[in-house]
Amino acid sequence: MWKKAFVLIISIDLLIAVAAAVWFATLPPAARATPPKSSAPSSQQAQIELTMGAPAINTYLAYALAKQPEVTKAVSYVRVNFSNQWVVNFGLRLGSRSVPVQLSIAPHIQGGNLGMQIQSATLGGIPVPPALLVLTLAHAPWPNWIAVNTSTNTLQINFTERPANPYGLRVLGYSPQTKQLSVQVLITPQSALSGHL
Repeated sequence: MWKKAFVLIISIDLLIAVAAAVWFATLPPAARATPPKSSAPSSQQAQIELTMGAPAINTYLAYALAKQPEVTKAVSYVRVNFSNQWVVNFGLRLGSRSVPVQLSIAPHIQGGNLGMQIQSATLGGIPVPPALLVLTLAHAPWPNWIAVNTSTNTLQINFTERPANPYGLRVLGYSPQTKQLSVQVLITPQSALSGHL
């Protein structure tokens, strides 16, 4: 009886070995193997949606500020705290000085862009009428994708006009209940492969 079981087990093992050899023989040689072609063009952007609180936003702001010399001409640092209104602290460069500014703002999100209407402000610890601060901000050397609207006391960050190199950003929404901001990050394959992220 054990002889029959032994012959049966060896037969099954042999059958598995033959099937594996046939399957292996059908594989193309390594030199001729080509990866499947992607139907998506290489310039298409990957889209990642993130929801973040103030600590993550502040980490991103410090990173982004260091990578964008055109913004550092106007701002030396930025930090944000979320509540019903946002509290934004930043250093405004005026000549060779950096003046601390604190803003209480009402955010407005439209089409991926962020409008920040200034509700109250302090400049160097002294309360300043928002209209006066906006006039000061209007004379700062902002890049072309940041605009200051003096008639509505709004600082408009047009992420849709910001160069998407190495990545683009779009603001999707803000939840006052969770105190979190939702953004969309757009990454091109070239920037991911070149290590510029």
